[in-house]
Parts: sequence; structure tokens; C-alpha cells
Amino acid sequence: YDWDLDGAENGFQRAIRCNPGYATAHHWRAHCLLAAGRIVEASTEMRQAQKLDPLSLPVNVGVGWCAYFGRRYDEAIKQYRTTLELEPNFALAHQTLGMALAQKRDYRDAISEFQTAVTLSGGSAGAIAALGYSYGLAGAKADARVQLARLKDLSQHRYVPAIYMALVYLGLGDRPGFSSWLSKAREERSEYLIY
Repeated sequence: YDWDLDGAENGFQRAIRCNPGYATAHHWRAHCLLAAGRIVEASTEMRQAQKLDPLSLPVNVGVGWCAYFGRRYDEAIKQYRTTLELEPNFALAHQTLGMALAQKRDYRDAISEFQTAVTLSGGSAGAIAALGYSYGLAGAKADARVQLARLKDLSQHRYVPAIYMALVYLGLGDRPGFSSWLSKAREERSEYLIY
């Protein structure tokens, strides 16, 4: 991948020097740091963004995202639930909460969160993929295949990243399907593969 993460981070650092109170620059710099695997620094930067803009829903989800990638799933779950107290209908918070619950193998609650995310997002491909993945891990293979079919149907009308298809095949334990779609995701240069 030819992403210039250092260049992007340097740009955000310049923006922060020009305006230290600009929460958005701290927020996106934290994402660059996450992409570089610098999780502790990313967490610090995201907390600064949250301090500057405590009511920002994306920033609050970002704080949980940093905990998630640091494998601090209980902390991530707590942060996502705090975000949902600010706005119960924020689809991304439901989706990321589901991701953290799935990591703790709480598939029942993860599935519930993903179902809510699908509904609130109007059928987001990412939420559908996460739902299918969790159904697969929970042993509900038929339900996982229904979500896979939804993604394939959706792909006839709009772009659906290959990584989403790969995720459902992974949940199903279908190695050939997963490998095939993962190769396509690499060809698409999926941003999810840099984390």
C-alpha cells in the first residue's frame, strides 16, 4: 500500500500547531496513528479531541475505537455505551459496540447491536457484513448466508467493499470463500487492511 501515513500525520500536526483547539485535526491524527499501529499515542490524541469537543459523536466513537484496537474491549464497550447515552440512534456506535461484544464472544448481544445498526443506517453494507459475521460465529449459518445474499444483492446496485464479503465468509468458516474475497479486498486496496 502506498498510503503516506507520515505525510498525513505531519499535515495534521501542522493543523494542530496552527489551531491547537481544532478537535477534528486531533481526531483524524489519531486515526493516522492507529493506522501506523501507534495505539497509545492514538488514544492520547483521541482523548484530546474528546476534551475539546466532548459532545462529538464521531470523536466519542473514536475513543472507543482506540480502546478496541488496543484490545481493551471492556473499555471500548463502556465508551460506546456512553456515546449511545448522548445519541441512542447513532448507528456507528451500535455497530462498533457490536464489534467489541463479538470480540468478547457475546454473540447474542453483538447480533442485537448489529441488527440495530442495520436498521438505523438504512442497510449499511458494513453493518450487514458485521451481522453476517456474528451470525456465522454464533453458529447461525443460515442467518449468516441470508446476510451474505443481502450483500451480494446490494452490490448489484452500489459498491460493496470486498472486505465485507470476506468478513461474512470468515464468520461462516468458509476458508476458500474468505481467501477469494480477501484477495479481492487486497486488489481494491481496502483501507481496513492497513490496521
